[in-house]
Amino acid sequence: MHVGVDGAGGDWLAGVHEAGEYSYSLFGSFGELWEELRTAEVILVDIPIGLRNDGEPRACDTEARRHVRRGVVFPTPSRPAAYEDDYGSAKAINERTTGGKSLPRQTWNICPLIREVDEFLANTAEARGTVRESHPELCLRYLNNGETVTTRKTTDEGYTNRVGVLTEHEPRAGELLSEASDAFRDEPAVGRDDLVDALALALTARYPTETVPDDPPKDERGLRMEMVYPRI
Repeated sequence: MHVGVDGAGGDWLAGVHEAGEYSYSLFGSFGELWEELRTAEVILVDIPIGLRNDGEPRACDTEARRHVRRGVVFPTPSRPAAYEDDYGSAKAINERTTGGKSLPRQTWNICPLIREVDEFLANTAEARGTVRESHPELCLRYLNNGETVTTRKTTDEGYTNRVGVLTEHEPRAGELLSEASDAFRDEPAVGRDDLVDALALALTARYPTETVPDDPPKDERGLRMEMVYPRI
């Protein structure tokens, strides 16, 4: 089993490849997802794993930005900032702990998901090594013969471009995405871009993988600070 996971509102959207078939499931917590999918060979998640407490940027963020369209890799918060209760406090703490770096609103919006995975991996040692960080846009580059997909994923053109890339690796990608869009019609937090992202990660999980950086460091909790991408 190979799994790709994307945050969808406060839930987790999993694209699952098993026995040659693909399916999607929505989970209310990461713990529920793990209990259902823990037999997977790998679970690739589009959320920062491994947080720093000091002012240095994560090398995986820096390297990934060289390979994708500008602005798609959000800055990762420091761990103290990620655990704050409100944006103002988190922003102030992030600036203090990172030598003046601000905390964008986009990053703050996913901090609940960052905290959830951080706490889950801190308390679930057996999941480490199976649950790994990736980024759909980085994966799409290498699924696309090393060419960055430069269109925005939320546009019709961007959606079409990404479906085209995925179809090269899974001929039924367009049909799968259309069926999933119908199935999640009553889930407003699940957009077609979320479905594409989860499928890109699930496809990546099928291949041998490499990481940025090549030799990922670990954070203070022993979590690897890396992003996985396919070696094709």
